[in-house]
Parts: sequence; C-alpha cells; structure tokens
Amino acid sequence: MSSVETVDPRKIAAIESDVLHSPRSGDWLVYAPSGARSHPLLLLRQSLSNFWSTRELAWILFTRDLKSQVRRSFMGYAWLFSGPIMTAAMWVFLRSQAVVSIETEIPYPLFVLSGTILWGLLRAGFDATVDVYSSDILKKLNVPIEAFIARNLANVAFQFLLAGIPLSCLFLLYQYRLPATVMLFPLAVAGLVLTGAAAGCFLAPLAALYGDIGRMTHIVFMGLMYLSPVIYPVRETGWLGALMQWNPLTPLLNLCRELLFGGDAQPLLPAAVMVIFAAGMLSVGLILLHVARPHIIARKGM
Repeated sequence: MSSVETVDPRKIAAIESDVLHSPRSGDWLVYAPSGARSHPLLLLRQSLSNFWSTRELAWILFTRDLKSQVRRSFMGYAWLFSGPIMTAAMWVFLRSQAVVSIETEIPYPLFVLSGTILWGLLRAGFDATVDVYSSDILKKLNVPIEAFIARNLANVAFQFLLAGIPLSCLFLLYQYRLPATVMLFPLAVAGLVLTGAAAGCFLAPLAALYGDIGRMTHIVFMGLMYLSPVIYPVRETGWLGALMQWNPLTPLLNLCRELLFGGDAQPLLPAAVMVIFAAGMLSVGLILLHVARPHIIARKGM
C-alpha cells in the first residue's frame, strides 16, 4: 500500500500567492506564472508604450490602406466625406420644402453639415476599436493590437482633415468668419473621438465573437443621432428635449459647434467631465483587449 505524502501548507500558500522562496536544503523551488489580470496597471503601461513602439507599423498599415482604397475606387478619398454631405443635403432639401421646421442661429446648411461630420467622426472612433480583432494580420502574427488601433485612429484623423474641405466651401459661400476659438476645435473633436473609441473597446471582444453586435450598434447609433444635436438643436420642451438634454453626447457635440462657430462654450464643464470619464473607460478597455485576446484567438481558432 503506497503511503500518502503530507504537503507542507506553507508550500501551497507560496504557490497561490506566486511567492518565490529562496532555495534551501530540502525545499522546493516553485516558478508560478503571474497572470496579467493581477497587474492591470503594468498591462496598461505596456499597452500605452506599444502605441509608440509600433508607430512605424501603424504608419505602413495606414498608407497601405489609403493606396488600396484609391486603387479600387473611382471616387477615392471622396467617399470619406460623401456620407455626411448627402445626409446634410437631404435635410437641407426637406427644410427648404417645409417638410420639417428647424430654426438655428447659424445658417442651417452649416449646422447640419457640421453635425453630420462630427457624428461621423464619433462613429469612426467607435469603429477604430470595436473592429480591431477583424484584421487578418492580427490572426496570423503576434503583433501588438495597438498598431491596428493607431492605424484606425490615423484614418479618423485623415477623415477629419478631408471633412474640412466641404465645411470651408460653405464658410466661404455664406461669408462666415472663423472665430478665434476654432483653434481649440481639434481638441474638442479629439475628445469626441476618444469617447467613441472607449465605447468600442468594451464591445470589441463581443463583436469579434458575435456578428449581432455590429448590426445592433448600427441601429443604436442611428437612434442616438436623432437624440443628439446633429441635424437639429436641442429642444427645450417635450420628451425629446428631455432626452437630448440628458444625452451625455450632447455637451460634446455642442462644445465642438460653439468652438467652430464662436459661441459662449457653456457646455465646457460637462463636456470635460465626459472626456475624463471616457479616458478612464478607454484605459480599462485597453486592458480588456489584452486580457481577451488569447481567449478570442482560442474561441475563433485563429
């Protein structure tokens, strides 16, 4: 009959707490792996450093995508801002035909075009992180995931620059002078994109496993657009006005507009709170992307 060996409880405690004791006579030397979940701050630091270390790869991916987009399309870069222009043109036509009654302090074409462009940038920031697991390179090579996020954010920045072309044309058409606050407009837009990217980080693991997430977010964004000051200003009365005022995206959109057209920047404080909250969510989301990556690969058989 074989004897049962009694294990020293101190050795079990050392294994559970990942403590490595100095080897002594008769003792075991245990190497216990330390999981990433137990060091989230170190994982966040590594994620932030990856953005800098993979900048050259991100630039190569960005330029490759731009070249392929032009090569396979007749309109090329025009597709990046054609959506907001068509949406704005439709609402301008409906307003001119008295189908809808919308009163704005600035010329309505400027209002609706700026709103649709801002909403497109918010959605682009969301897509920059929610679709990060869809890259074929990520499936085949052990490449830091931050390279693809940086590539997608570079696409958003390029889309922002192109969106300035139709906006500039309307500014010249209506002889609207740019205020001094326009210098802060890119910072407000960056906060808007950051908010979208933070939301995308949390849904990225689910979107990689279930195609329903992409369809659901399309519907949600469409509904949120009508509850945000995109195609009409915030209502002061009624249930729609209450929903728009409680919408956390409303201060961000209003701040971007007021910096662009010269307002009193009243939504500065709530917009700043929203951006700080989004930055915290993005930090947690980056950790979540790293923790979920091996499980996503194992689940999908990449």
